[in-house]
Amino acid sequence: PLSFLLSKFPKINFMFPRKAIRLIGVYINHHEAHFFAPDNGSQQESSIESGIERQIRFPGETGNGMYLGNFRSTNNEHHRHNRENEILKRYFKALSARLKDYDAIVVLGPRILLHRFQNHLQNEKTFNTKKCLFKQHDKMTETEFQLAVKEYKKEMLGELL
Repeated sequence: PLSFLLSKFPKINFMFPRKAIRLIGVYINHHEAHFFAPDNGSQQESSIESGIERQIRFPGETGNGMYLGNFRSTNNEHHRHNRENEILKRYFKALSARLKDYDAIVVLGPRILLHRFQNHLQNEKTFNTKKCLFKQHDKMTETEFQLAVKEYKKEMLGELL
């Protein structure tokens, strides 16, 4: 009976339609993240700032990180490291909240930050089912970034067909 239907209606596709895979590319560095989502025909771009500054000055801190006033306080390396880690955690949470709606994610950026973000995504259960690709790139122009995401999209579509 199926061959009869195929001979009678050859243009009918009896297969179930595949769900469209949503892809996004992210270029991250310590200061901001750039997003690029190449959808069918349209291209969406946006960015998120990390909040990490190059030279951080907290209130009451002088050039060497010590303030000796009425209360003795120091800004030693341990405290500074903890503050930077907290800022980085908030940055990664904002990034993962932005990426959770996509099926495939391409993350480009410097090696150390990329590794830390990969560990953050592995700890979140929502990203266990998503296809993530991490590639190291220290510096990229905007056009190089967009081309890399488009190439990955072509590779991924080739694997599905």
